[in-house]
Order: sequence, then structure tokens, then C-alpha cells
Amino acid sequence: MMRGCKRVVTEALPSISRQTKSVLPSYNFQQLRSTVIVKRRHEPGLAKIGSNPKIRTRHLIYDFCERVHSNPLPPIQCILKENILGLGVEGELVTVSRKMFRNSLYPRQKAVYASPENLAEYQTVEKDKTGKKKVTKFSMTTSARLKKLYLPVPMSGDNKWTLNKDHIRLALRKVGVEAEQDTITLLHSSITEPQEFKFEISVMGLDPITVDGHIYLVYKNAAKNMAALDLPPVWKTTVKKPKDSDQLEAE
Repeated sequence: MMRGCKRVVTEALPSISRQTKSVLPSYNFQQLRSTVIVKRRHEPGLAKIGSNPKIRTRHLIYDFCERVHSNPLPPIQCILKENILGLGVEGELVTVSRKMFRNSLYPRQKAVYASPENLAEYQTVEKDKTGKKKVTKFSMTTSARLKKLYLPVPMSGDNKWTLNKDHIRLALRKVGVEAEQDTITLLHSSITEPQEFKFEISVMGLDPITVDGHIYLVYKNAAKNMAALDLPPVWKTTVKKPKDSDQLEAE
């Protein structure tokens, strides 16, 4: 009789376990790892050599000093694997927050740990790049800024002229950009009248940037210079498109 009961129970256990798995929720219990620094309120007295100090009840009272796991972690040093605007260039050793490195840079393979092996590897890469123009953080910022430029070029309305690099260089100086004539490339053969045009400007270590510009006339007679008062903005701004009425109603 007992053998039969044992057999029935063992056969019924798998079905019961399957039912409990589907009904009961599964909890993932994880140990809480934290460190707290405390200090005795009353220090025990000194003991004789070879014996332990006598611990009384008052010696078991502790005062809270510090919670270690809640302190902010120090920033981390990493090596960039590509040029990142506002942060650095490829192969540069930068210091960033641990959150930024672990959540953004490292998972996207944009940076690696600054280990001795990685430092030695990127030092050899920098030696192989000797003789080439080095990309800097300033050149990247300048390149991104020039892409938003819509350069106004004032030309004489009383005399004949042909647009050249010197005119563009002076127009760039008026908007706060210093450039040499060798870095400017005209994309049109000859421009002799007001119009929109494009030109290229080279920034150290980067590919040439195409910049938009427009020419307006300036006359000696101030009454004819009304066109200069209706110029578009020099620096382009990205404006978010307003949502349609259908989208607003749906929200």
C-alpha cells in the first residue's frame, strides 16, 4: 500500500509543480550590497596582553558616520575611437563621467578604457599619422559652426566688380571668422551681379566645408541702401516644425 502511495505522489508532483509555476509569480531576490561606516560611542578599555577586552552593553552602541555606496563615483579616463564634437578627437585621452562612458560611449564603441595596453596601441597609431594634419577639438567646433553660416558679402553698387577670394575673406572677418585666401575655394568661375552662391573653406585636418553666401549691393547714396536692411540672419538656426492640428487633436 505504501509503495502505491509513493508512486502516485511521485507521478503527481510534476503536474503540481507545473501548475504552481504558472500561478505563483517568480521573484528574483538579490543581495543588497552596501557599506556603512560606524563608530563606537563608548570605546572599551585596554586589555592585558594575551586577553580580549571586556565588552559591555554600552560598547555595542554605534554612531552612524558615512554611507559609502551613496557617494558619487569619480570620473573615468577613456580613449576616444572617433571624433566627437564637444568632447575630443580620435585617440585623445579625455575624462568623462562614468554614466556617460558606460551608457553611451563604451556600448556604441566610441571609446575604450584607458588601460596600459590601449594607451600603448593608440600611441603607435599616432606615430603612424605623423606628417598628416592633426584634427583638434577646436577645428571640429569651427567646422560645425561654419556649416550654419549664411555669409553676406557686400559689393559696390556704383562700380563694376568680379567676386574673388579677397571679398569673401573680408566678409568672413566681418562676421568674426578669420581665414586665409589659400583655405577658400570658389565654386563659380565668375560672379559679377548680386546672387546666392556657394564656396568651400578648409579647416585644419578636416574635409572642405561648403558654405552658402549671398551678395548684396552697397551704394554711396545712403537712400539706395534699403536692401541691406532686409538681410536674412547670418547664422542659420534649426527651428522645430509645429505639429499639425490633426496630431494635436490625437494627443
